[in-house]
Amino acid sequence: MKPLSPPPRRADDLPFSLSLKSVNRTTGYIALFLPLGLWTVGAFFGVCSAENGLNSISHYYFARIAGDLFVGALLVIAVLLAVFYRLPGKVDEYLAHEKTDLLLLKVAGVAALLVALIPTSGTGCEAADQIFRGYVLAPEGINDRARDVSLPIETTLVFDLWASFGVAPKVLPYLHYGAAAVMFAILGYYCLFVFTRAQSRKSLKDDGSPVVTKTWRNRFYRICGAIIFTAMAALLFGMLTRDSLGPAWSGSNLTFWFEAAALMAFGFAWLVKGRFLWVLEDPS
Repeated sequence: MKPLSPPPRRADDLPFSLSLKSVNRTTGYIALFLPLGLWTVGAFFGVCSAENGLNSISHYYFARIAGDLFVGALLVIAVLLAVFYRLPGKVDEYLAHEKTDLLLLKVAGVAALLVALIPTSGTGCEAADQIFRGYVLAPEGINDRARDVSLPIETTLVFDLWASFGVAPKVLPYLHYGAAAVMFAILGYYCLFVFTRAQSRKSLKDDGSPVVTKTWRNRFYRICGAIIFTAMAALLFGMLTRDSLGPAWSGSNLTFWFEAAALMAFGFAWLVKGRFLWVLEDPS
């Protein structure tokens, strides 16, 4: 008797299991450890060592190795936020998610993509002897002149990939800041108003009140949301008072630390949503 062949697999079936909890944990770990990772890699390679690091997380886009880490991490976060949160109807742990919430999360993913690919302005370091990621712009006809080694070849060194496409550098920082603000605002909204809803029947008692683990998770969510919006307010204050507080603000790298606080709060909230600790699970 011939052995039974396995049943045909649907086109959208995967040969492995993938849960939204694992997606949440992956997103959370990346966001939580990205600031420390960037600072550590930058310190290892001596990036702006005279000022103990760069002025902001976004400025690590220009740093050696750290720039690759910055762009790569944000691209992963962008893909996870924009693609993986597609719920076919009501799913446990996401019962109170509305279509608007999922749309906003996709917008946050697109915003993270823009933050990763559109750099901020400046190098983030006042030390003149620092070397940052540069791009060489070759003049037209360089291939013809390269055949004749006797002819000099002049190139232009720029610190912005977009400049090689003729994009005005004055516009890009505003797109970068706007995308970052949209991303953090949506993530803060999720912490305060989406994750705090009762997303699972196990989260509620018979009388409709939240169980103890849900109460604790909501406390963590609200703290993370408050940190995100407080950091955003502080960053806005720093931008508005740049003329008066510029040297003191930049010298202490306050933009980096407020951005780090917001990013790490986002990461921790997503880790709580992913139940990275068993004590956060609701009773069966």
